[in-house]
Amino acid sequence: MKHFILDKDKKVVPASFYEWTDFIGHFPNKKVAQTQLENCFISTIFTGIDTWNDSNYFETIVFDNKEHDMVEQEYYGTYEKALKGHETIVERYKKELRNETR
Repeated sequence: MKHFILDKDKKVVPASFYEWTDFIGHFPNKKVAQTQLENCFISTIFTGIDTWNDSNYFETIVFDNKEHDMVEQEYYGTYEKALKGHETIVERYKKELRNETR
């Protein structure tokens, strides 16, 4: 398993296991975005792990507010794509909320 950290420009760079654990151990380093909605909590983080050699170092997870179950998960290769993906998912769930209140 390969490990990575983010540089000052939010670019993914290779790291040793020890560099990765130090970096990832500070939550602000791994947080990309978090959004709380009425129906769910959406969290996007930097994992810094290339588990399947697919260069996806970021993940967004959507948790249901009632049962706290994971209901959706997406992966991204760059900080910019992760942030955009987070925003896209947030907008989709906001739209679902608007449709439910009609």
